[in-house]
Amino acid sequence: MLPLRARARFYRRRKLLYGVQKLAAVYILKALSLQAAKELKDLALTAADWARRKGLGDEAIQYAREYAVRAERKMGEMLQATERADGGDAQRTRLHDATESPPTLTELGITKRESSEAQLALCAFDRG
Repeated sequence: MLPLRARARFYRRRKLLYGVQKLAAVYILKALSLQAAKELKDLALTAADWARRKGLGDEAIQYAREYAVRAERKMGEMLQATERADGGDAQRTRLHDATESPPTLTELGITKRESSEAQLALCAFDRG
C-alpha cells in the first residue's frame, strides 16, 4: 500500500489528467480553423512530453498522444473540405487582377509535411 502522501499525489494527478482530457475533447470538437486544430495538436504533443518528463505514467502519455491524433484527423477533414491553390493559379492571378486564387498551405499556416500527415491520418482512420 502506498503512503498517504503518495496516494494523495496520485489522485491529484489523476484528477488533473481527467480534467485536461475533457477540455481537450471539447476543444477538438470546437476547432473551426486549421490553425486552431494545429495549435491543439501541438499542445497535446507538448502535454505528452510534459507527462513523460513528470513521470505521470504511460496512461497520461497515451491520452495526450490520442488527442494529438484526433486534432490531426480534424486537420485532415478540414484540408479535405477546403479548396487549395494548385500550381497554375499563380499565373492566372497575376494576369487578371479580379481573379482570386484559393489560399496556399503557407497562407493557411501549415507546412506541406503537416498537410500530408493530417490527410494520411484521416485516410488511415477512414480505412480502419
